[in-house]
Parts: sequence; structure tokens; C-alpha cells
Amino acid sequence: PAAAPAAAPHFDEEMLPYVEVGMANASLKGEDKCCWAEATIGGEKVVFVMVADGHGGKEASAWLHEHLLAAFIARAGDDPSGAALRAAGRSVFIEAHATICAMKNHTAGSTLTVVAVNSARAEITTVNVGDSGALMIENSKAVPLSEDHRLEDNERERERVTNLGGKLARAANSQGQPCGPIRVWPGGVVQARALGDRDVGDLIDA
Repeated sequence: PAAAPAAAPHFDEEMLPYVEVGMANASLKGEDKCCWAEATIGGEKVVFVMVADGHGGKEASAWLHEHLLAAFIARAGDDPSGAALRAAGRSVFIEAHATICAMKNHTAGSTLTVVAVNSARAEITTVNVGDSGALMIENSKAVPLSEDHRLEDNERERERVTNLGGKLARAANSQGQPCGPIRVWPGGVVQARALGDRDVGDLIDA
């Protein structure tokens, strides 16, 4: 069953010195979604920020926008530790992938990055699939908080999909010449870690 949507987030003034939340979203095709929510887990306040970069349609990212953070927070239970949040994220990602793939009216997919900031523990926990990235800006230096799973740049991912029988190739241009980034076939996606993409089959890893 679909998870209940998260309650409307509010900003707690006690967190002002520690966490600032703002949002800007430019979506050219209506496939990209971002949102944030705040929750008290085990007596500690945690801010969750999510980016879903949809492809092949907006259905997957729209579902994630509506349901994912509420499900993540519920799955965390009463344990706000980084280890518990990583486990909750992994479980929720896998369940969301199954739910999206069960939708028969589309084959859309989405990358997904969720960052959880626990000021009480001075912990940042990130879970992600795909190439929607999270950065921490410290002294004007960008520190990556997520892994880029694009096949073009990730040798481990190329090995994983070829070991599963996937074929790696670039798309062809109008002259029949290879162009653009490396993609996995069937499906033709540039990253094989995502939620949805039912047409890619078992090569997709959530």
C-alpha cells in the first residue's frame, strides 16, 4: 500500500544555527522533483532532503515526491543513527522500486538521492542511486556526499551490468554513428541504478 504523505514540514527555530533549508527547482520536462521534511526520530531532530531526477516520463519521480520521505521516516522508527538511516533508506528504495515497476501504464524511472542531517550527532547520511548528486559546500569547496553511478564514469557499474548480461553501447545518431554517453541495453539508460525503468529488467539495481 502507498505510504501516507509526509506532514507539511515546518522550520524549527532551535535548528537555525545548525541547518538551513532552502529550495530551488528548475525542471525542463516536469520530470524532476525535490522536497524536504523534518522529523523527530528517537528524540533527535533530523532534516531530510530529497532529489528525484526522472527520465522516460514523470510518473516515477512524481510518486517518489509524494511518498518516499514519509516512508523513509516511518521505516527509521526510533533509531536516528547513521547506520539505521542507511538501512532504512536501502529498504525503502527497494520497496519503492518494486511499487513503481508494478505500475503498468508507464516504464518511467528516476534517480534518487536522499540526505539526512542530524545536528544532535553532527551526522550526515546519504543514500542514492543514479547520478543526482549531493554536495557539501565547506569553505567554498564542494565535497561529494553521493556516488555517481553513470556507466560512462563508473567502472564498477559497467562490470556489474555486463556480468548480468547487459550490453554496453552508445546510441546512434542520424548517420548511424555512435554518439553520447555509454548506455546499457535493453532500455538504453545511462545509469543502471535507479527506481523504476521496468523495461530495463533485472539490470536495474535499486
